[in-house]
Amino acid sequence: MATDNVWRKFLSTIGWTDFVEDRRWRRNPSPSSADRRARLLGEVDEDGSAMGYAFSVHIFRPVSPEPAKEMADLLKGGNAVIVDFRMLPDSKAKEVLDFISGVTYGLGGSITKIDRRVYMFSPRGILVRDVRRDAEKKE
Repeated sequence: MATDNVWRKFLSTIGWTDFVEDRRWRRNPSPSSADRRARLLGEVDEDGSAMGYAFSVHIFRPVSPEPAKEMADLLKGGNAVIVDFRMLPDSKAKEVLDFISGVTYGLGGSITKIDRRVYMFSPRGILVRDVRRDAEKKE
């Protein structure tokens, strides 16, 4: 059944093994269990990615267009990126904005304007809600 598969996947995710013969669950002693615990504490991997989280949000305040490739790589890795363009000249900010917008569009993601010259780029699967705008629409 579908619910059985979902249940097994959930138990596998939290580190429990398959159902054993005596109808009790047994803890998976694999090293991945310790890794999961460490990740849940919010440790950061050597490459700077957040361990144990589905995604992370990275904030950039670029003074040149150079970090654009790093931003694109983070988006491709399933992470959200907030970029504050206030330190870049208009022409350079437009270059980076166009590039990251293209990457975001290619990934099926979304772009959210947070403030003047501050944007959040997120890949598909990350819901971004503007609570203020939602409240204004209700009024």
